[in-house]
Amino acid sequence: MPGDGHWQRTRRAGNGSRLRAFVIERLGPDRGDPDWDPDLLAADILAALTLTPARTRDLSGRLRALPTDRLGALRRARNATAPLQRLFRHLRPDPTRDQARERLAVRDLLP
Repeated sequence: MPGDGHWQRTRRAGNGSRLRAFVIERLGPDRGDPDWDPDLLAADILAALTLTPARTRDLSGRLRALPTDRLGALRRARNATAPLQRLFRHLRPDPTRDQARERLAVRDLLP
């Protein structure tokens, strides 16, 4: 993708996460390789999110009143959590899985 601005870097990182989640889903996890470990990928995705699930829920209740830039940020948050849907069944029962469950519960509230 052309450009090296903030959004271009963010988009490339998101594409990488989606590709890794797709490969993990199709071929299965490899916990010995950090690129194909679903727990590590989910932790990376969760660490990149800036809004808490509670704040997301709050903002989703008044989407029409939000400025365009805030709506864009919420849309990017929704897109960033997409790989969690593919990864969820592969996650070990631990805090990362619990956080992923929380994020997926509010994902459909986002634009």
